[in-house]
Amino acid sequence: HRRPWSVSEELVFERFPTPSSLACALTSSEPTRSEEARRSMRVLGHVRDAMLDYLGGNLSLLAGCRGSIRFVGRTERLEEDYADLVRVLRSEGALQDGFVERRAPPRAECKRCASPRYRNMTRLGPCALAGLRRWYRDDYRLI
Repeated sequence: HRRPWSVSEELVFERFPTPSSLACALTSSEPTRSEEARRSMRVLGHVRDAMLDYLGGNLSLLAGCRGSIRFVGRTERLEEDYADLVRVLRSEGALQDGFVERRAPPRAECKRCASPRYRNMTRLGPCALAGLRRWYRDDYRLI
């Protein structure tokens, strides 16, 4: 999303100055801190919704949807996955006549949305990974 932070988002980024600090706080032994982290995750639009939310929060609905799922890709492999998706859709005749295959859209940077202290932070430590795995545990069951 290319939009400025909301007041709520700004407060989250003040409380948790790095992605790792927010993710680690999810599993904090301090109940107040872990609850604050969970509330913060629900405020941030780019992490708020789980994949399971698209099934109404009910994992058992996946069985009824399996036949309509054609492809599952990953954002970190966007260029490769996009090419694979085009092949799948073409093989099923799902592309309109005149579809011009292009490369995947380039990764966009939203300079006005990103605070300088978040730049170049691509690695999360063990504590952060544990917090995110716990936060997204239902999604792991889904995939």
